[in-house]
Amino acid sequence: MAYMGNPPGSLWQNVRNINDQRILANIRGLYGKHFPIEIRDQLAEWIESQRWHELDPSILIHQQEAQQLYGDMLTQLRSIKDHMRDFTEKMKWEDILEKLQANFDSNPFNLVEQMQSILKTERQFLKEYQGANMSPQPSPAASHHSTNSPDPSKLVHSPPGSQLTGNSHEAIGQSIQKIYVMTHEAEGLLKSLEHQQEYFIIHINESHKLQAMVTHHSQQPVNPQVVQALRLKLQETEIALNKEVEALQQNRISITQQFHMLLGDLGNIIHSVVNDELVGWKMIQNQALGLDTSPPADDLLVVLQGWYETLAELLWRNKQFIKQYYRLKSQLPMNGTEIPEDYNQTVDNLIVFLLRNSFVVEKQPPQVLKTNTRFSCTVRLMVGGKLNIHMNPPEVIATIISEKQAKGLAANPDTLQASDISCGQMLNNKRAMEYNPTSQILSATFSNMSVKNIKRLEKKGSETVTDEKCAILLRSNIILPGSDVYFHVSTISLPVAVVVHGSQLSSAEGTMFWDKAFSDVNREPFVVPVQVQWPLLAKALNAYFFNTTGGSLPEICIDYLWKKIPNVNAEENGNSVITWQSFNKENLHVAPGKRREPFTFFDWFYGICELLKKHLSGFWKESLIFGFMGKLQAQEILINQRVGTFLLRFSETETGGISVAWVTQDANGDKKVWFLSPWFVKDLQIRPFADRLRDLTELTHVYSTHGQCYEKHAAFTKYYSPPTEDTNKGPLDYVTAQMKITLNTSDKLGEKGNNGPGEYTDLRGQIPMRSQSDSRSSLNSPQNIPSNISTFSSNHSPSSTNMPPIHHQQHPLLRDLPTNLVYSDEIMPDEFDADEVDMILSGHMTHNF
Repeated sequence: MAYMGNPPGSLWQNVRNINDQRILANIRGLYGKHFPIEIRDQLAEWIESQRWHELDPSILIHQQEAQQLYGDMLTQLRSIKDHMRDFTEKMKWEDILEKLQANFDSNPFNLVEQMQSILKTERQFLKEYQGANMSPQPSPAASHHSTNSPDPSKLVHSPPGSQLTGNSHEAIGQSIQKIYVMTHEAEGLLKSLEHQQEYFIIHINESHKLQAMVTHHSQQPVNPQVVQALRLKLQETEIALNKEVEALQQNRISITQQFHMLLGDLGNIIHSVVNDELVGWKMIQNQALGLDTSPPADDLLVVLQGWYETLAELLWRNKQFIKQYYRLKSQLPMNGTEIPEDYNQTVDNLIVFLLRNSFVVEKQPPQVLKTNTRFSCTVRLMVGGKLNIHMNPPEVIATIISEKQAKGLAANPDTLQASDISCGQMLNNKRAMEYNPTSQILSATFSNMSVKNIKRLEKKGSETVTDEKCAILLRSNIILPGSDVYFHVSTISLPVAVVVHGSQLSSAEGTMFWDKAFSDVNREPFVVPVQVQWPLLAKALNAYFFNTTGGSLPEICIDYLWKKIPNVNAEENGNSVITWQSFNKENLHVAPGKRREPFTFFDWFYGICELLKKHLSGFWKESLIFGFMGKLQAQEILINQRVGTFLLRFSETETGGISVAWVTQDANGDKKVWFLSPWFVKDLQIRPFADRLRDLTELTHVYSTHGQCYEKHAAFTKYYSPPTEDTNKGPLDYVTAQMKITLNTSDKLGEKGNNGPGEYTDLRGQIPMRSQSDSRSSLNSPQNIPSNISTFSSNHSPSSTNMPPIHHQQHPLLRDLPTNLVYSDEIMPDEFDADEVDMILSGHMTHNF
């Protein structure tokens, strides 16, 4: 049997061409006894041409349109059944029709909701399939950080809907202008009707007066001609009144029809702005990956607020229109010319819908939060100024909720009013909204909010605390001026991860990276795919790298990153599927004895991004850091270069380290390639990177990503620290000292230990260099204390036995503080990492406690 209604390029035709069994199984799951797949296939073109997504059950005319669509579908299906020649097929379609009528006869709008869900899900699956099967771009022959980098404008996912593009701006602006004109015309018609009705009432009174005069003179002995004249006048007046009644009825009908169209268009544009444009803005805000070429989210929010304010004004004017219409109706009732009373409820529903969806998170909190560390967040009510809500500024309350609680709220928003849900304690979480008359913005900014503690959920399998997603719930009760009814509004932030140790940051950042890159705005909180195609992940990694460091990744680096991920099938080239487990759960495989602690792929990638952001961004942008390459590749490049040539690469066996590989010459005149032990963020805080390179006279020329060598000082001079000026003026003044880095030349390179070609070589400076794991203890070890510094003997060491007791009296106000503002016994000492303790003791973090 031939298929009907499947034009090339239609959504259904593209779905039928999907060649992925997993996706096809999910699509088959959309259909069943409620809506057979045969209907979708037979009526594909007709189904996709209807405006299902624009219909709303709260609007009366949309309910009528749903009834019409349902009737049209039944008519077409009956026609298909009647044209069936095969008896079995005819019976099959008879059964399909019966099931369809059993499901939707009582409420045709259920069919609309079914079609909305089916079409949306089909588009998501098709987008997933097309993204997974996009052909990778060929890799360039040579690498260069700038010239061969992918175009950043092509590396960000496009949000659904209209994406707030220029075309959609123009279309929405025209629609709102059309509604504005229609509202003005309707108000003009109502004003004319009011004048017409006033004149009609005057003429009615004149008619009654004439009738009384005719009756009076008919009973009196007066000239019959006078009575006849009065009767003629009365007859003319009644004829005129009849015409006025017809005109009044016609004008009321015109106003009713005008208002019917006006309210339908107003409802459509409101749902378009909320469901498409607001969702598109949220997607742009969610991406925050630094490569979106669309206008910034802040600028788009200004546009959205303008629309919201205009629509709120139009709704309010239409509400007043209905009130004025019923006032005129009460003065002069006429049957059959009324605006339905449920229109008033429809307008009220639209006002509430617009109000609740105008409450948005303007400035998102950081997506990784550390307990007892302050952060900021801003929420805005976009219709606050237009509806004069700022006259009685509402209070906003922020709480932190778990993923399970967020799902519960999405399924049943009314639970917010039933209980105060949260999964932890927060400080400084209440704020009154403030109005800025210049910008006409009503917002609340939480500048010093913090998470005091968090209640963790029970973990399953390999789950850790950094896999757990939470969100900041912001809610308020709003009262409109002149009303006693409170409207509850709420919104939640993008998902956040809460950590208590600095060591958890990279894993939590990986969780948030995956969520930002591959989540859908309309998802169930906070569901993300467990695996993605490598091209999509490569785009997201490049975007994250760009946002963090200011530079893009060339194709050769992206290829290197793909091979770095565990369990990648090399035969699949760039089309492999990368799982969340491989990305941020499984540890990388490195040579035994080389790593201090196990780490995942994202731990390693995150460490490099942090190192570049804090110390090496300028070097990367100028192509002075080769970066992502192995030791063997570095040896192959350098072995043919002159002695003293070096290149800079990231450590493969440490997180957040950069190593120097350089060409040297042994006693026999043979060239060798050596590698210095990696430098980390803490090392570069002690002595800057460029100064370290200047100190090492063995390094003469840097090998850049251009494939060219540059003289070291010419390349790095602008990054050198200026010389310190010696200000001593007399024999009793201090003489300044300077730390420098030197190679460990106490033994010849390679003659002691494992310092052969391809192995790390130590450095020596005027103060002991220490590894990350020894950073808090090595300087206090006896062997690391210079001999010219005297040490404390045991009788000089303070002890608990000879320390005088400390007496202090607590202020009464502190004793009376609420318990939720005081650290409880639940906070154990191991919840503070060592770096944080060091900073507290040195007086650099007291503002956080």
